[in-house]
Amino acid sequence: MPSDLQERFQNFSEFPDRAIVKPLSEEIIAGYFGLMDISGQPALIMRTDFSRDLYLNSKKNSG
Repeated sequence: MPSDLQERFQNFSEFPDRAIVKPLSEEIIAGYFGLMDISGQPALIMRTDFSRDLYLNSKKNSG
């Protein structure tokens, strides 16, 4: 398992109902969320990357 997912797995074990958002760079942000199995235990972690267009536009306009 990639190291970033190993770290998030520990977070999901403690707070299973929370999504985690982590900036990867000034251009990309990652969102992680967990899916539970039928017994309520963490079974799968999904990661998706998003462009930080809104952040970059506001940064451009502010200074």
